[in-house]
Amino acid sequence: SYSKTVTGAELLTAGGSVQIDGLAVGDYTVVETVAGITGYTLTTSHKVGSGSKVDGKTATAAVSNGGTAEVAFTNNYKKQVGSLKLTKTVSGDKTLADVAADISFKIAGSNGYSKTIAGTELDASGSYTIDNLAKGTYTVKETVTGSTGYTVTTTYKVDGGSTEAGATATAAVPNGGTAEVAFTNNYKKQV
Repeated sequence: SYSKTVTGAELLTAGGSVQIDGLAVGDYTVVETVAGITGYTLTTSHKVGSGSKVDGKTATAAVSNGGTAEVAFTNNYKKQVGSLKLTKTVSGDKTLADVAADISFKIAGSNGYSKTIAGTELDASGSYTIDNLAKGTYTVKETVTGSTGYTVTTTYKVDGGSTEAGATATAAVPNGGTAEVAFTNNYKKQV
């Protein structure tokens, strides 16, 4: 039984194609072993000779007398992305319109991602969605200014879960989905 390993480095050196000469006539199974890349979904397909492209990492090719059998593999890496939706609700003695200019959200994530959303960027329903974020964990911190004369109580929910006290939430953005962080501020006028 014949066995040979061709490394990625060998393929690169050879311009992406390697020919193995001197094989006996017969069927040969070619298996591509590929390590995944964090943050990407890998799909692999192959084509034997002039045949159709099919999904998979294992191909069988027949080497004929004096002939050459060709096996071509294609790897498709698709970045794993999702969305993060922020929702802001204001209750008590103020409205969102009253305080939009006094709030902001800082979002930080893996790979150095950082973005600040001003309260004035929220839509009429108090929402803002960031699309095409790399799958991963993100911290959302709300900052409130201009609350003199009011006691402000801040709570949040992540993905519709339980209500937590505080202004910093952590959410996991899933591949192909949306993580939701909902902040609520209750303003009570001090007397």
